[in-house]
Amino acid sequence: MSYRPLQIKSIQRGTITLTSVASNTATITSVTTANAYVAYIGHRDSDTVGNNADNWTRLDLTNATTVTATRAGTTGTVIVSFEVIEYYTGRLRSLQTVSISITNGNTSNTATLGTTLQSTAKAIIIWAGNSSSPTAIAPDSGWVNLVLTNTTTVTATRTGSAGTVVVNATVVEFR
Repeated sequence: MSYRPLQIKSIQRGTITLTSVASNTATITSVTTANAYVAYIGHRDSDTVGNNADNWTRLDLTNATTVTATRAGTTGTVIVSFEVIEYYTGRLRSLQTVSISITNGNTSNTATLGTTLQSTAKAIIIWAGNSSSPTAIAPDSGWVNLVLTNTTTVTATRTGSAGTVVVNATVVEFR
């Protein structure tokens, strides 16, 4: 029988509440940022009219002890759920965060990874949410899909082209 050591060092879960603010933070137990990422688990909000700028949020692992939630608007309350997954040192080939902005009039944009992946077959994209402006953006312009296009590029695409959308994600390549 072969022995495979545990890959995950820690999993931390939490929520961040944004009440009449564009961003807020949560404090977590310290992680090694080169081995950790934040995953967007979902949100709930107080909006009853569908103002996407006030509802849609994105997450960042700001530093070893801070997760930041950001939205374009400031009206109402949004509660965002997250998980921070930390791997033991040496278990990952690379971990790279990307933020892709698709501006008004465009349907896609790309991010170039800082380190070329050895193989897309051993890499995953972890969604970290999106935010949009203006408030009246239609769902076809706000919902974005991500594709690991090749070993150096992540592509974000949407159907519509109204307003600006910013999407955050992490590309994790396993050994």
